[in-house]
Amino acid sequence: MKFADFLSLALVLFHGLSVLGRSVHKTEIQITETSITVALPDQDLTCNCLPEYDTDTGCTGSTANQECTFVFDENQKTVAGSVVDLETNNIHQISTAGDGYYATTTHVDEFPPELDPDDENGPLDELAPVDENIPSSGFNDDGSVLDVLVVWTRKAECLNARLAEGCTVTATTTASMKTLLDLAIRETNDAYKDSGVLTELNLVHSYRDETYVETGFSSSLSDLRGTSDGKMDDVHDKRETYKADIVAMIIADRQYCGIANVGPNKSLMFSVTAYNCATGYYSFGHEIGHNQGCLHDRGTQNKCDQNGYQYGWRNPEGRFRTVLGYSCRAGQCDNNSGNSCTRRKRFSSATLKLDGYPTGDAYSDNARKINDVKFQVANYYQSSERNPMSSPTNPPVPDPTPAPVKPPTERPVPRPTQPPVPGPAGCVDDPNFTMFSGSHTTCAWIGKQQRKVNRFCKRIKPNGVNVCSKCCQTCARCELKKCKRRCGTIGTITVTLPPSTTEELVHGLCVKGAVRAS
Repeated sequence: MKFADFLSLALVLFHGLSVLGRSVHKTEIQITETSITVALPDQDLTCNCLPEYDTDTGCTGSTANQECTFVFDENQKTVAGSVVDLETNNIHQISTAGDGYYATTTHVDEFPPELDPDDENGPLDELAPVDENIPSSGFNDDGSVLDVLVVWTRKAECLNARLAEGCTVTATTTASMKTLLDLAIRETNDAYKDSGVLTELNLVHSYRDETYVETGFSSSLSDLRGTSDGKMDDVHDKRETYKADIVAMIIADRQYCGIANVGPNKSLMFSVTAYNCATGYYSFGHEIGHNQGCLHDRGTQNKCDQNGYQYGWRNPEGRFRTVLGYSCRAGQCDNNSGNSCTRRKRFSSATLKLDGYPTGDAYSDNARKINDVKFQVANYYQSSERNPMSSPTNPPVPDPTPAPVKPPTERPVPRPTQPPVPGPAGCVDDPNFTMFSGSHTTCAWIGKQQRKVNRFCKRIKPNGVNVCSKCCQTCARCELKKCKRRCGTIGTITVTLPPSTTEELVHGLCVKGAVRAS
């Protein structure tokens, strides 16, 4: 791992401090090619990196006793991470300060609640509302990437760096905050992938608001969303500039963990999250889930007899809860056992299991909800260029339980009857090359679509050969069409197959019609 080079230093440990019911320890971190170890006074926390996740800028791991996620910036020498202990229900959050690295340990019951979402008017039927802001003609984003803009307060940056709220911000404090945001994006994308959600978040821009003064969660959300109240109005200009489908804010207030508008609607895609809850407790992805139309678990909402499927999930025996789930409590309409339950990095799903237990049912399926609205949300703006420092692309990971099943709304794409569309050797050979009936002519736009293709293509490896990477070497040889699964945005592609690979095998691995052999 590239980051290992600069972490050879050892940082002195000292006895933990108690801050707001949390245990805080200065720590040392050791990073190898395959693991990250954080030293605590009474134990070492080791995160063994799973190879199917990106390991150049971070580490994602999972065992029977813990789940962990880390990101790092080797240039700024900052680390952010979370280790969730599934036996003790403790969440260890790793952060960077000016004098080293710190581990903050918090029991899951000590986190404040997220507020009920604002404007809770999400649809209760199976159809997402039609948003008038979706373009009616021309090429639309396919929903595989949702662009996110994040703004944070000066106070949040100071507290995240373990300084007084009126601190002097520095390059180190800013880098530490940006690493925290990268971790929040990565954790949410990990949860999407493991839950069968067919999209990912892309951090297109993040910045500190220099003057905003926090006055509470509800008021911060109102100020963030307002366009002409004189408070953070520039965020809307930045949203237009960076084409952000979703806008999130990080604040220092610890009274709650977050609040958000319930969408999806272009004017409602706003959330506010406390810096200390954003990662490990997964409140960042929780609040964005509200923007996508997801609600808390049915027991917490007291809506066990309501129609719809957009609810979170709590294991009936109190073993765990999903990202939108509240703490397990007895005496509620879902007949939950009330055991203290850890929030896991999953969105509720009617089809997937966790540790052998369901993560939802037909009436509690956040994953389906997010899939149903991803195209709508992605088309609030046409995607910007993907930020290479944002969370890694989601690789496919088989669930430890039965293989993932497509969400009920997905349909296989018929195999094409037309041959692949030929094109020039590359964009540079013909900068005026057009696709989609001439609606797009710029090489930059075509190149962006090609990167989307490559992200999906690299998943397909029949007989150990990365067929799609071979076929996608030039954007001009691909004609993209909306596909639902596996190859994502791939339409028809000219493929040069190795002798041992049959066309039928390629069709079996990709969606029927996603790849056509030449």
